[in-house]
Amino acid sequence: MPDEGPSARGVIHGATAKKGSANYTLIDLDSPTAAKVAAFYDARLQSPVWQDLPPARSIGAVASGDVLDITIWDANVGQGGEELTPGSLSASQGKGFAVVAAVDSTGMISVPYAGRWLVAGFTPAQIEQQLVRRLGQKFVDVQASVIVKENIANTVFFEGDVLHPGRVALQSQGLRLLQGLALAGGSKDPDPALVVTVERGHITASWPLIASIQDRQANIPLSPGDAVTVSLRPTHYYAFGAVNRPGVQELGSTNQHLAEVAGTMQGLQDARANPAGFFIFRYEPASLVAALQPSSEKVSSAQPVVYRLDMRDPQSFFVLSTFPVQPGDILYVSNARIAELAKFLQLVSGFGTSIQTGKNVGNQ
Repeated sequence: MPDEGPSARGVIHGATAKKGSANYTLIDLDSPTAAKVAAFYDARLQSPVWQDLPPARSIGAVASGDVLDITIWDANVGQGGEELTPGSLSASQGKGFAVVAAVDSTGMISVPYAGRWLVAGFTPAQIEQQLVRRLGQKFVDVQASVIVKENIANTVFFEGDVLHPGRVALQSQGLRLLQGLALAGGSKDPDPALVVTVERGHITASWPLIASIQDRQANIPLSPGDAVTVSLRPTHYYAFGAVNRPGVQELGSTNQHLAEVAGTMQGLQDARANPAGFFIFRYEPASLVAALQPSSEKVSSAQPVVYRLDMRDPQSFFVLSTFPVQPGDILYVSNARIAELAKFLQLVSGFGTSIQTGKNVGNQ
C-alpha cells in the first residue's frame, strides 16, 4: 500500500530504538518546554556576539601586501654650493632616489643600502625613522619619506549581498560597520532577514544586520583586515503530510511562532490528519537539548531533535502562540490510522472492481 511518510508510531519508535540506530531526540511539546525554547532563541537573538571578536587594531600600521613609495635624499642638497659632504648619498645619486617596496608575506621590505628588515606593524612615520637610522651608518644627513602607495592592510573586504563587493579603505578617524557597508554600496536586497558576518583573525561572529541599526554597540568599529559578509538568512520552512497547504513556505519574520505558521499551512486536513502526530524536525544546539532533556546523550555539536505536539490537548493552542519556528524547520503531520484504513479499503475495493470487470468482459 502506498505511503506518504512515517506514521506517528514510526517517528516515536525511531527515537526509542536500540542504541546505535537512534539518530534524534524526541521531545514532547508543552507550555513550559515551548517557553524554554522561546527564551533560548530570544536570548540568542539579543546576544552581543560581536563582543566575541578581538579588539579592533589601530589604523595606520603597515602589513603584508602593502606597497610603500620610499624617497631618500641628502639634506644638504639645495643648501648652497655644489661641494657635498664626502660620503653623502647625493654625491653618487644626485638629489636622491625613489624606491617602490612591497611588504612581503613575512612583513619585511628590502631597500638599497638599507638592507632588509621587518616593517609590518609599524606606521609610515616609524619606518622613516628606521630607514634614516639604517642609512645613517653609511651616509651623512640622509632624509627619507615613506608613503603607502597601495594600502591593503588598512582595508576591509566586503562580500556577499552588497552592490560593490571588494575592498573599502579605512579612514584615519576609523570606520564603523554601517559606514563601511554604505561605502560598499549598501545591500542589494534591504531585508530584515539580512545577517552580517565579520571574520577577524581566526574568530567569526554573525548577527542580524538590523541589530547594528538598532544598537550602536552592534555597529562595531571595523579593524584592518576584517572580512565582512552580508547575506540573507534562510527564510523558509517546509510543510509535509496531512496539511492543507504542503510545500515550501515563507517565514514572514525572524520570530514567527507556530500559530502563524499553522495559519499559513491552512491547518490540518480533517479527513486525514492525526492530531496527536504533529512533529517539528530541526537541529538544535546541544546546550538547549541538554536543558530540555537532561537524560539525553551529551554531544558537542548541533543535535537532531523532533518535537511532538498533541493537538487534541487544549494546552497545545498556548504552545502554538509561544513556540518559535526557525528557518529550515520541517513540519510534518502524520496520517490518522483511520485514514490508512480508508486507503486500504479503497485499494481493496478498486482491486475487487477490477476483478469483477474482468469477469464481465470474459462472459461477453
